[in-house]
Amino acid sequence: MGLDEDRTNIFTYRENLAWQAQPKQLPVTIVTGSLGSGKTTPLKHILNNKQNLRVAAAVNDFSSVNIDHQLVSRESNANEVVGVSNGCVCCSSGTDDLVEAVWKLLVNSDAGKIDYVVVETSGVANPLRSIQVLEASYGKMYRVRLDCVATVVDTDVLYHQLMANAVLETSTTAQLLCADVVILNKIDIAPPSAVSLVREHVNSLVPGVRILECQFGKVSLCDVLGVGELSTNGSEGIVSHDQEHGVQYKIVTDLREQRSKRIHPVVQSSPNHTKTDGFDSVVFEEASGFSLAKWQDWLNLQIPSGLVRMKGTICFAEDNAKVAWSFHFSGRKRIECTQFPSVGERRIQLVLIGKGFDKAAIIESLRMCFPNTDEQLQRDIGLVQSERAEYVTMISQSRDLWEISQDSPEHLFAFRFSPGREMGRDENTLKLRFGIDTDQLNFLLIKYVNFSATGAFLTWQNIGNKLMLRFALGGNISMRSFWSVIEQQADLVINERMRSGAICDC
Repeated sequence: MGLDEDRTNIFTYRENLAWQAQPKQLPVTIVTGSLGSGKTTPLKHILNNKQNLRVAAAVNDFSSVNIDHQLVSRESNANEVVGVSNGCVCCSSGTDDLVEAVWKLLVNSDAGKIDYVVVETSGVANPLRSIQVLEASYGKMYRVRLDCVATVVDTDVLYHQLMANAVLETSTTAQLLCADVVILNKIDIAPPSAVSLVREHVNSLVPGVRILECQFGKVSLCDVLGVGELSTNGSEGIVSHDQEHGVQYKIVTDLREQRSKRIHPVVQSSPNHTKTDGFDSVVFEEASGFSLAKWQDWLNLQIPSGLVRMKGTICFAEDNAKVAWSFHFSGRKRIECTQFPSVGERRIQLVLIGKGFDKAAIIESLRMCFPNTDEQLQRDIGLVQSERAEYVTMISQSRDLWEISQDSPEHLFAFRFSPGREMGRDENTLKLRFGIDTDQLNFLLIKYVNFSATGAFLTWQNIGNKLMLRFALGGNISMRSFWSVIEQQADLVINERMRSGAICDC
């Protein structure tokens, strides 16, 4: 009988299908979590530590500009990254885009290019709809195998919300209720009592859920993906790509049986839930660079009151055209700003997400951060010199931990954290004899200061072959106002990195 004849007999047709080899399923993990919880960090960790696996990412962003897609593409070793922009994957249009994105990766899986997919939802998404779509037994997704829903929590933020008896966002609760694994992220910046309180809350909300604790999103792949470590004897589900070093992984073929069978009363989102939830976004794009002094002022004096999350790429007029900065504002006004090589023209691209926005006012305030025409010539040089002298005096009266640059540009105050000075050790001795890199101490200090949620903000540049911290002169904010924060964070760096008994003459 031919194929057409077979189809006229439903019993024969179904029998033939049953004997056919079943197509390979594409395993998927969903990474979800609230705005600023750090979802992209574990995603990048997975992609950069996948070893023999070929892992792709589908990244959803609430805004029309998918900053996370750009970040993952630039900073990870993903085999492929596809963006799902301009809406939540739990909304109707976002769901359709998610299906198309995963379908594209499914096709590449058939071609042997992809072994596994990780889907990152937006921070305002209720993941229930995405779960339902990916678990559909019909349509394009019938060959997708949803292995795990991992919900990332900013431990510090949730702790302070619980202490204040704040009402959690509906999406935050839904993300926890949908979880197979809850990742308590950022435990390093949370108070000592935070982890136990947050654990207690999660367990009361989702009894029996697996809880992982981590810093910087560093979790074991076996905890969040449907994979296991490959034994030397081999195993079913093996993914046999060449890899010389590191652990090897296999795809686990029966993970559906391992997934939690708990049923939670998760509320389904409405098609336009972001409007009812009150979230809105502002996109700011310009082919130019901010004045560093004005940006320092904006971060302290003009941040919108309803801002929950800000991310993107910024450039400063004080830098050369080859320098750009990846900028993140999240949590309790914590800032992360890391430098990367710029390609092409200077460009600022920021996404702001929050509630109660006056979009026109926000955009106008950001436009005021650009340098005036010939701004350096118009500055009051006397005031800038006076400000510099004030900081020199302030630091000279502080502990002997600091080196002040004599070669910094006129409009910048540049200094270096050099704790070896107080111990009578030069930087070369610290590095060669004790393995302490002073540049790394400065990077750590920048991170701690910017994470301090005080408005303190430092960047850096190389001056005279040395990495120097910098603060722009001539603005409305004085470095004196947060010098105590810098000193406190410097003590923290010393306690963590230099008082462990590693520096000893014996």
